[in-house]
Amino acid sequence: MPDYVDLEITLSRWEVDRYQVEFQFNDPAAETRQAAARSQVDLNLPALKASQLNPEAYSTLLKEAVFADEEIRSYFQVSRAAAQNKKMRLYLSIDRSALELHSLRWEMLRDPHDDTPLAIDQNILFSRFLASQDWEPIPIRPKKRLKALIAIANPADLAEGKYTIEDQVLPEVNVAAELGRARQGFSAARLDELVSDPAVPGTVSMANLLEKLRQGYDILYLVCHGAYLTRQGSPGTYLWLEDEQGNGAVVAGELLAERIRMLPAEIRPQLVVLVSCQSAGEGGIMLAQDAQGALAALGPRLIRAGVPAVVAMLGSISMETIEKFMPSFFNTLNEDGQLDLAMSSGRSAVSDRADWWMPVLYMRLRDGRIWYEAGFAGDKDDFTKWTSLVASVLNDKCTLIVGPGLLDPIIGSQREIARRWAVKHGYPLSAADREELPRIAQFLAAMESKEFVRTTAYQGAVRDELTERYGDLLPEDWLKADFWMLPRLSKAFKLAVDATWNQENPGPYHRLARLNQKIYLTANTTMVLEDALIAAGKEPQVRLCRWNDKIPVEECLFTDTPDPGKPLVFHLFGRIDRSESIVLTEDDYFDFLIGVTKNKDLIPDEVQKAITFNSLVFVGFRIDDWQFRAFFRMIMSFEGKDLLAEKTHAAAQIEPQENRIQDIQRAHAYLQEYFKSTNISLYQGSPDEFLQTLVSYLEESDG
Repeated sequence: MPDYVDLEITLSRWEVDRYQVEFQFNDPAAETRQAAARSQVDLNLPALKASQLNPEAYSTLLKEAVFADEEIRSYFQVSRAAAQNKKMRLYLSIDRSALELHSLRWEMLRDPHDDTPLAIDQNILFSRFLASQDWEPIPIRPKKRLKALIAIANPADLAEGKYTIEDQVLPEVNVAAELGRARQGFSAARLDELVSDPAVPGTVSMANLLEKLRQGYDILYLVCHGAYLTRQGSPGTYLWLEDEQGNGAVVAGELLAERIRMLPAEIRPQLVVLVSCQSAGEGGIMLAQDAQGALAALGPRLIRAGVPAVVAMLGSISMETIEKFMPSFFNTLNEDGQLDLAMSSGRSAVSDRADWWMPVLYMRLRDGRIWYEAGFAGDKDDFTKWTSLVASVLNDKCTLIVGPGLLDPIIGSQREIARRWAVKHGYPLSAADREELPRIAQFLAAMESKEFVRTTAYQGAVRDELTERYGDLLPEDWLKADFWMLPRLSKAFKLAVDATWNQENPGPYHRLARLNQKIYLTANTTMVLEDALIAAGKEPQVRLCRWNDKIPVEECLFTDTPDPGKPLVFHLFGRIDRSESIVLTEDDYFDFLIGVTKNKDLIPDEVQKAITFNSLVFVGFRIDDWQFRAFFRMIMSFEGKDLLAEKTHAAAQIEPQENRIQDIQRAHAYLQEYFKSTNISLYQGSPDEFLQTLVSYLEESDG
C-alpha cells in the first residue's frame, strides 16, 4: 500500500486583482478520486511586499488569504485527517495566468488550524510543481550509475571588493569548504569537479561548464554568487562565473537554462542544486505587469527547460543556513532518492533560523524520485533470484527473448519514434495515442498503404534518428538525402552501433553473445544480435517467423540443430531488410496472433520446446508494450504452457519512468498478479544493468 497521499493547491487568475485557489486531494490507494474544492482569494500583494522584513506578519497574510474560505479550511483539515499515518505530498501549482505569484514566499504558508509552517512539518512534503515544455517521459536513473558535477566559481577579482548587491560587497567564495561539503553530500554518486583555481584562470567559465554538461551528468551542484537583477530592462537571475582571465563574468541565468534545454534529454541533469543567493528569485513581489519577470529566475527557467527538479535559494541565504541545510538534505536523498522528503529533512534541520524558508524545491516529478535501486522489484531475496537464474543459464535451461529496448541508445525507444512519426505525418487523433507505434502505424497504413508504412515510413523513422544522433559520423550527402536504400541504412546503423559499443565498451548485444545460448528469440528487426554473435566467433542461423504467406518459406526453415557455436536467431516480428515480415500495425499484431495460435507449425518445434521447457528471460521489453503482450499471448496458446508454472523464475525489466509508471511498487504488484501463473519475477532496472549483473554472476560461478 502506498505510503503517500497527494494534495495539490492550484492558483490561477480569476479577475484583474483576484485569484482562484483549488484544492485537490488524492489517495492512490483509494478506488475513487475526491472532488476538488475551489474559492476566490484576495492576495494583497502590496501588503505582502511591505511585510517582507516581518516573517510573522508575512506568513499570517499568506495564510489568511489562502484559507479565507471555510470550505477550503475544512477540505484541508479533512485531507490531513484522511492521510492518517501516511505522509502528504503537498504540491503548489501556479497557472500561467498568474505567473507573478511565483515570487511569493509560499514555503512560509501556515496550517490554518495550529499555525505551524507546512513546509517544515515532517509529515508534509512541500514542493512547487511546474510544467515543462518537454513532454517526454522522465527516466529515473539507477543509484549506482549516478554522476554529479560539482561546479564552484570564485572569480579572482572578488578579492578586490569589486562587486556589490544592494550596497553589500560580494565576498570571496570559500572553495575548500564548499568543495568538502559537496563531496560529503554526494557520497552516493561518481563525482567530477569544475572548481576555480588561481593556477588555471577561467576554469569555471560558461563555455567550460557547458562542455562538461555535454558529457552527461545526473546532478549539477553549482556554487556561485547570484542575484535577481534588472539589466538593460530585463529582470532575471545573473550568476558570477569566470571569464578567460579568471575574473568575474556576470552571466544571465536565462542563457544557462537555454543551453541546458538544448542538451539531449538523456544527458540533461535530473537535478540542479543552485547554491547561490537569489537563484529562485528576489523573494519579493512581482506585480502583474511584470509577470514574465517572475519566471526569469533561474530555478523555474531550468524546469521549463526540461530539468525535472531544481533546488534553489529564494533570497540572500546565509552560509550558516546552507551549512546546516545541505548535509541533512543529502543524507536523506542518499537514503531513498526522494527529493521532497530530503527537502523536508533539510528544512527541519534549519527551522530555528530566520531564513529557513529560502531553500525552494521546484519539480515536475510527481513522486519526487530521482534514482532507484536496481533489482528484482518486490522480491525480498534478490540474491536467491540471481542464483536460480544463473543455474538455469549454466544448465542450458534458459531461453532468452530479446526485445527492442536494447536499441534505445542507438535509435531511441519505440515510443520516441512513435512521437516523431505522429508529428511528421500529422496524426490527428488523441494525443494519448502518440506513443503507441502500432496505432500510429495503423493510421498511416489506412492513409497510405502497409508497404508505405513498412518501408518509406519505418525506414525513414530509423534514418531520422540516426542522422540526429550520429550525424557527425555520416557523409554529408547522406544527411541531405530524403531517402536511403537499405544498404545505406544498414551501413549507417553499423556505424552508430560501433560508435556506441565495442570490445572496450561492450553493449548489451556483446553480453548476450557471451551467454553461449543455442536459441535466441528476438523482437528486433535489425541484425545487431547476429553481428555480435559473429564478432564472438559464432555462426548464427537466422530465420523468420512465417506469420503471413508473403514471407518466403526458405527464410523460415533450418536443418542444422542449434548449438552454442551455431545458435538459432529467430526473428519473431520480422527483419527490416524483409519488409513483408515486419509486424508493425495493430492489424499486423492481430494477424500475427491469429496465425501463430491457429497454426502451431509456424513456430519450429525447437523454438516451442525452448519456450515451454526452459526458464524464460525477457531482455529489453517494456512489458506493457504490444510486442511483449503479443509474445506472451502466443506462449499462452502453447500446449505445454502449464510447464511454465514449474519454473522458478523468468524475468522482465521495468525501468521506472516518471509520467509513465507513477508507483513502481503498485505497478509491480499488478504485473506480478497478471503473470502469476508463469512465475515471472520482475526486474527493476535497465536491460543493460540486468545483463551486466547476470554476466558478473556467471563469471563468478565459472571462477
